[in-house]
Amino acid sequence: MNHLLRKIIAVFQVSGAALAAIGLGYELFYVPFQTALVFLAAYLFAACALAISGGLLLWRDRRAGYRLSIAAQAAQIPLVSSTLIIYGLIFGFGAWVSLTVSAENWNAGIDFRLGELHQLHLFSEGVPVSIGINFVALYFAVMLWRALRALPAK
Repeated sequence: MNHLLRKIIAVFQVSGAALAAIGLGYELFYVPFQTALVFLAAYLFAACALAISGGLLLWRDRRAGYRLSIAAQAAQIPLVSSTLIIYGLIFGFGAWVSLTVSAENWNAGIDFRLGELHQLHLFSEGVPVSIGINFVALYFAVMLWRALRALPAK
């Protein structure tokens, strides 16, 4: 893997996950307590910890950094929105193609995001069905997988 690409992935991953964790902590401070919120927040904080630790180890070119970063990138690939679940996670940079269908119409689009995005909600009313794929995270995951396979066994 290109040294510069590895560093770029690590920087985006660590900075985006740190921003997501800070934003989530800020939101939790102002949201009334709900039991389901504890589990959702725990998942998001765990994803942030995974991305930060993976990014730091990736920066140092460690095998565990590649593995953790692949998992962090995989968590960012799907974007789903429906009345059952809303899920979206982006650390650093994302570009996704999505298809949205509602009772009135449908829409296909390409969206870009710089920074972070964290959405995890259950049972939301009036939400159109939308699915998307984050192609930046998919590309990063594939490049990390190929680089991991090329690393010498230890």
